[in-house]
Amino acid sequence: METAIVNTRWQWTRSQFVSRTGVYFSNTNAENINAGGERLYTSRAQDIGLRNDTSYQVSSHHVVSAGVFVRHLNEESQRRRFSSGTGFAVTSGYQASGWQPGLHADTTWRIGDGIAITAGARWDYFSPTQEHALLPRISGSYTIARTTITAAWGQYSQFPDFEHLHGEFGVPTLHSQRSTHAIVAIEQRITERTRIRAEFYDKRESSLIFSEETEPRIAGGRVVRPRSGPVLRNTLSGYSRGIEVYIQRRSANRLSGWVSYALGISRFRDSATQLVFDGDFDQRHTVNVYGSYRLTKALNLSAKFRYGSNFPAPGFYIFNAGTLFLTDKRNLTRLPAYSRLDVRANYAFHFDRWKLTLYTEITNALARDNVRFTDLDRYNLAGQVFYGRESLLPFLPSAGVSIEF
Repeated sequence: METAIVNTRWQWTRSQFVSRTGVYFSNTNAENINAGGERLYTSRAQDIGLRNDTSYQVSSHHVVSAGVFVRHLNEESQRRRFSSGTGFAVTSGYQASGWQPGLHADTTWRIGDGIAITAGARWDYFSPTQEHALLPRISGSYTIARTTITAAWGQYSQFPDFEHLHGEFGVPTLHSQRSTHAIVAIEQRITERTRIRAEFYDKRESSLIFSEETEPRIAGGRVVRPRSGPVLRNTLSGYSRGIEVYIQRRSANRLSGWVSYALGISRFRDSATQLVFDGDFDQRHTVNVYGSYRLTKALNLSAKFRYGSNFPAPGFYIFNAGTLFLTDKRNLTRLPAYSRLDVRANYAFHFDRWKLTLYTEITNALARDNVRFTDLDRYNLAGQVFYGRESLLPFLPSAGVSIEF
């Protein structure tokens, strides 16, 4: 994959006005070539856009902001698959482009020293489907003593990709996917350097794009292959909800760091087939621990530990006696739990106008063999699946130097 990005920004400030304008351009070329040198997939995508955000300080307790965003998308893509009878054949090829303009407006009121309320909305349009989306949102916070309570609610949308509209399974009449987010958070400052935060979230999604016919599976007791053609539908709905707890201690000279734990559940249902399954990114348990300790003015030690119970291998798969087979249920098989410990040491030399820092770091210090599901290689008429697994970051020591002026 090759990506080129150009981004420019300009800011104008006068009295109570602040205006920020940005123009960007990106070009991405991607291809997928198998072990035999055969090209399976090629893509070229261009994205050019302009954005302006302007705010006006009406009073010390009231701010109004608005903005405009315009982007033009262009994409070319070709996908090939191998068939034992005909060899490689093009299953998808298209060239598509479109405009996506949008507007947003918000207003923020502060009442006293403890209450803040923000309300607003955004409007978006997508020319390939000629669809409009008007999306309201509101949030508020209340602070008393060392406690802050925050609540937010909003609606969001995601227009179909060109692949959804014109790809191998594409349907040009698909419309946007919708979601409604609600969050409540409580933060308690224990001391000036220590705080704890708990956040509850609920995201409800509807009109998601899905079709079981894009994946191999068992149906009626036999192996069913993916069916090329316009099979995608806006029929998937579901929820993602959970809680995240976070505790942090900040100190410039002694122990600092944070510990977080997240419990999440993601569940979906297809109204066309009544198929129910865990979300592709359903990770029930996530733990992150970071600590840093300054032994001397020059020497600092730090470590970071990550753990995740991991996601499903997306598809209709199930293990039987250590062998993977197709099944009629989706996302039953999960990848092994992920964990990684990184450690680092910095030693700094301070001079009058600059600083030299030597560092050494070990990534995956416990040499944990973390893997991910890469792709489905093939399957046979008995339903046995041969899949790709890829090892992630290995035990990796490194060292370096940085200079700061």
